[in-house]
Amino acid sequence: MARIEGEIAINRPVDEVFDFVADERNEPRYNPRIARVEKLSDGPIGRGSRFRAEAASWPRTVPMTIQYTAYERPRRLASSIRMAAADIQGTLTFDPIDVAFLPIGAYEPNADIMRFVHVNPEGHGDVAHGRPHAPHSAGSRVPQRGQKAKSGSQAK
Repeated sequence: MARIEGEIAINRPVDEVFDFVADERNEPRYNPRIARVEKLSDGPIGRGSRFRAEAASWPRTVPMTIQYTAYERPRRLASSIRMAAADIQGTLTFDPIDVAFLPIGAYEPNADIMRFVHVNPEGHGDVAHGRPHAPHSAGSRVPQRGQKAKSGSQAK
């Protein structure tokens, strides 16, 4: 069985990251492969919430239904995804991290010299604006389906 794992550090409070990701209607904002999402169930988002989504798969879209099988705010979100071609079970975990331990810079090659690119853990600078950075730098993205998110408190 295939397994997809990943980890992303996000310099935001863990409950804020959890709430953003748990609302599947936000996924098209950070995942270009998701064309649209609508909430099917009534009431607040929680265990049992259902969504209909369409994944962009050229030359057509692929419909899917997502249902939350676990909702443990703000630490764990599990879902069951049903598509015509596959059924997928996934879990996202959200762990707070100390932003003091996040990298504060990265090197980027530029011609024959190395140019220092500053990465500010307060959310300013190259990473926060989506500019290219070294893979070990702190990112400000949210996880794609099947990835693990780590979130830190905002530095003051």
